[in-house]
Amino acid sequence: MARRRRTRTAVLEAHSGGREPGGRVRLRMLPWRVIVVLSSLGTAVSSWLIVTAFCSLGWLSQSQASYGEVLDFATRAWLLGHGVPMTIEGLRVSVIPLGFALLVMVVGSSMVASIARHLAIRDFGGRARTERQDARARSLTLQLAVWFTAPYLAVLVMATGFSGEPSQIGRALIGGLLICGPVPAMCAGRALGWSAVGFGQRGWLRGIGVGVWTAVGTLIAVSAVVFLATLIAHHAQVSALHQALNPGTLGGVVMSLGQIAWVPNAVLWTAAWLLGAGFSVGQGTLFTPLASTVGPIPDIPLLGVLPTVGAHSSATVAWLLVGVLAGAVGAFVAVRGRRNQDAQALPARELSSEEGALCGLGVGVVSGAVMAVLMALSCGSLGVTRLRDLGPVMPRAVVLATTLMGAGGLAVGYAFMQLSKGRWRTFGPRRGTDSARSDDHRADTSGTSVKSAAPGIVRRPAERRNAAIGDDDSSAEEPDNPDHGEG
Repeated sequence: MARRRRTRTAVLEAHSGGREPGGRVRLRMLPWRVIVVLSSLGTAVSSWLIVTAFCSLGWLSQSQASYGEVLDFATRAWLLGHGVPMTIEGLRVSVIPLGFALLVMVVGSSMVASIARHLAIRDFGGRARTERQDARARSLTLQLAVWFTAPYLAVLVMATGFSGEPSQIGRALIGGLLICGPVPAMCAGRALGWSAVGFGQRGWLRGIGVGVWTAVGTLIAVSAVVFLATLIAHHAQVSALHQALNPGTLGGVVMSLGQIAWVPNAVLWTAAWLLGAGFSVGQGTLFTPLASTVGPIPDIPLLGVLPTVGAHSSATVAWLLVGVLAGAVGAFVAVRGRRNQDAQALPARELSSEEGALCGLGVGVVSGAVMAVLMALSCGSLGVTRLRDLGPVMPRAVVLATTLMGAGGLAVGYAFMQLSKGRWRTFGPRRGTDSARSDDHRADTSGTSVKSAAPGIVRRPAERRNAAIGDDDSSAEEPDNPDHGEG
């Protein structure tokens, strides 16, 4: 009987093992793939709700349509943030609000990085440290990217089909891949301890990625500062355009928030202006550092920051140095990192000036190509005729971006290696040269008496001199041995 009771008690404990003392069922952690899929769907739904709330505010200010039409407009506006054009009262709008796209990218990246940190603690106790853990981290990074991107793309495809634009599914897929692909994957890899962009690459790819990100970030940062300064300087003109539209209090809030979504586009247009390519705001309108021609411009308050009309002074050509400076900064980071890596390697390797120049040139050209892609994403149209072409002039932007940034990278890459080999050694002694010579000097001046007894060793002059001195000292200090002659 006692044995039967113990067996029954064990069975009851096994069945109630998932319950807490209060009788509540203890929930187990969901698989990480399910959590990633739920995070992807949550990102898509939350971003759509943000656009819907924004459109609802506009509907409250002028409630002339049904709320069903508001939901349809919100869905089309949400798709516009992913590169799918939308139609407003017969006008085709294809200028992507890059501010909204950046918001979705930041939210998705933060979710993926949070899940990756939990996986890193579970599998590595922190971050990957060994080669095997690095391979595992790389595999987890790719899996996280796939499991997050696939559901998001599925939602985009369904929304595009329901909005009556099935021919734009391809653009929706491309936009979804750009938003949910590279940046969330890099954030996940960084949380796991594996970096896809760093100095760990082999061959000529080493340091190129870091230099490119530095150059692109430098140019965008300078462009943002210039745009902000111009906005402050033209604040009165922007306010006048805003008041001329008479949107009211709630309508003014909606208009201001809507223009914020296109501020990154304006920053990239400023970058095109700094590079000398210029940008257009419709047919017959072109703004460059050398001259500006103005045609009919829409009454949008954000466009009140446009430069003045006519020829500019010759001093404005100095703005072209911003692109050269950005390429130079990226090349400095890349070449310095490559040099430090080569100096710490075994055996140590010295980076030549020509290799530094080619590395800097590669950083500048690739950075210019990346900037050209970003500027192309900021282009679009606000109609079919007069406002069909808005944004940087792309052929000129591609040529000038790669040329200016490449020139800056080439010059700094070569100059840095020349200065590092001269008397300005601000980054420590080069391994394998000065340190090796000091090691040889210490080896020559110590322990040579032992080496002198070994036969068959070819001595250097310093070793012969030290050995002779050691022999003289030993013979001079040797005591008289009466048995020496007998032996």
